[in-house]
Amino acid sequence: MGQKYGFGTFDEAPLLTIDMEDSDNLTTEQFYETLCQNGRFSLDQVRQYPHGHLFDVDETVQPKAPGCVERLDVGNEYLMTELAEVRAFDFATEHGDSDLPFRLISRRSNNFVNSTGRSLPGTKLNRGKQYNPLFMHPDDLAELGLKSGDTVTITSRHDRIPSMVEADETVRRKVVAMYHCFGGLVDEDSEFLRLGSNVGRLMPADIEYDPISGIPRMSNVAVSISPGWE
Repeated sequence: MGQKYGFGTFDEAPLLTIDMEDSDNLTTEQFYETLCQNGRFSLDQVRQYPHGHLFDVDETVQPKAPGCVERLDVGNEYLMTELAEVRAFDFATEHGDSDLPFRLISRRSNNFVNSTGRSLPGTKLNRGKQYNPLFMHPDDLAELGLKSGDTVTITSRHDRIPSMVEADETVRRKVVAMYHCFGGLVDEDSEFLRLGSNVGRLMPADIEYDPISGIPRMSNVAVSISPGWE
């Protein structure tokens, strides 16, 4: 936090440095207030709108930097080729596979990032769980003869992993959700209640991936859910 690293020529606000050694007694709210002190709107203003608000901003686009000759590349050849590939993809067939009727999506928590801190003594970051459950709509659970706390096998076209299901009526029917970055090695599957389930094993890194960043497809993955684990 004390390092004075910039983020390019056009910073949105002046760089802020916090001397944590001299700020030991900051409460969480005071820390956030300090972080936001150079923002366009104060944290007190934002607090007035717990359900969100669109603030009026008088912002003028500045002239380009001296010597800049770059222009917007409308209809870039690489972009148009990628869009053509997406348009030609047969999504109806992809979603119509009766052997893999569910779509697995990524999930985030308000209380922790991935599996960080889940094993701290007395932690309640994940409500005392050290694993990442599979969240499903209650009607989907009932249709499969399952209930919260049951062990299941999640199978994709690439691999299969064990998990424990948890009912969540906010999840859409035929959609299931899990936290990433849990789980151990293949021979540690039986310890999934302690280590969690390795969602990454369901997604091949050499088939569906972004050609620029190399990041594989991590959400909207076709899967099936079956009771138990062997």
